[in-house]
Amino acid sequence: ISVTLEENSSAWKTITVSTDPENTTVKIYDAAKNPVKPESDGSYKLLADGEYTYTATTTETGYEDAAGDVDLTAETFHIALAQVAGIEITTPATKLSYYPGDTLKTDGLVLTVHYKNAADAPIKAKDFETKGVTAKPTLLSEAGTVDVTLSYKGATATYQVTVEERPDVFAGIRKYATISFGSNDKFTGAEDEEFVFDDDNDALQSNSAGQQSSQVWVTITWNADAPEAKLDLQYKLSTKKATSSTDYYIYDYLQIGNGKRLNGTLDWTTYTQTMTPGSSLTLKYVRSSASYGDFGSDCFWVKDFTAAPLYTLTLTTNVDTATIVLTDEAGNTITGANGVYSVTPGTYHYKATAFGYVSAEGNITVANSNVEETITLTEADTSDVTFSLGLPEGLSAEQAEITIQSGTQTVKTLKNGELTTKLPAG
Repeated sequence: ISVTLEENSSAWKTITVSTDPENTTVKIYDAAKNPVKPESDGSYKLLADGEYTYTATTTETGYEDAAGDVDLTAETFHIALAQVAGIEITTPATKLSYYPGDTLKTDGLVLTVHYKNAADAPIKAKDFETKGVTAKPTLLSEAGTVDVTLSYKGATATYQVTVEERPDVFAGIRKYATISFGSNDKFTGAEDEEFVFDDDNDALQSNSAGQQSSQVWVTITWNADAPEAKLDLQYKLSTKKATSSTDYYIYDYLQIGNGKRLNGTLDWTTYTQTMTPGSSLTLKYVRSSASYGDFGSDCFWVKDFTAAPLYTLTLTTNVDTATIVLTDEAGNTITGANGVYSVTPGTYHYKATAFGYVSAEGNITVANSNVEETITLTEADTSDVTFSLGLPEGLSAEQAEITIQSGTQTVKTLKNGELTTKLPAG
């Protein structure tokens, strides 16, 4: 049996597609995403009540691809590709400073596209890849000011980033000290990579996370010809907090010199130590042998090593019993022994006191050499003081002893019947 079906011409519609630019490739798809073949004359025969979509692309520079629904109400369906007139950076990238070897990051950047035949539209950095926006160079290999070029559909825009050499955390002590790194045989990282530079913290970071029983350390050795100096550094720690004394053998810890084992989460903290020629200081990070010691970043950071040479400030007085108090510019008391103080360059305030003398005070500046200063105290005005004793029967004044104190200090003792002496006002 042969059946002939007649076409219902009213169910179909022929559409001609025109484009701008003319050199545009158009593809039409039905609702099932199947491509529709054009007729021999280039037109399309489509179901009048159907749903169709299109894509349009061109090899001509400066045009965006287009996609959308086919308008079945028109005899001629015109597709005009958006033509890019230029691009402009309207929101800068978040990161504008880099170190050599860093990869460019465009996060936060917003690019506004200006069109010849459409309204302006933004493209955010997160959409650059899908939209076809490129940014070059991607690798920032050398220090200096670098022009970054954004390209989109033949249009370009540029912005500048700064590439600076990574800071040397030891710069402040290199002329005085030798720095060395080490590890035990449980460290599985690359040779000479016990520590790495952490760009986010601008600090040196221990590099043994997750390596059980490993130890890594950095040692600062003061040169034999270096002056005695006050060494300052900053450290930060992220590891598990020990809750008992036995935990120190289970969890990771940082040890600075012969100090106590540090663990838990510590924000930037200052450590200070006096360094003498030939002395050394080691900062060691010890990993537990237990996997449950893993916590946080499992490391410590260190930065901002500075050294202030120490000089000898010697203060003497003409009174052997005088007391001297020395303070720095911040008002902190400086301790010393027998009037000898180890101080960094700066201005210091002294005050010398002694019973029977007028106190003396003043400022003294230490530059780049040892300083000796003699403080002269002058005797205070005195008055005669006579004591009258009421003694028990049978006890004479010659047998009595009178002790005179100023505060808790004994300043004079009268014996053998002596009852009169000279004392300052007070």
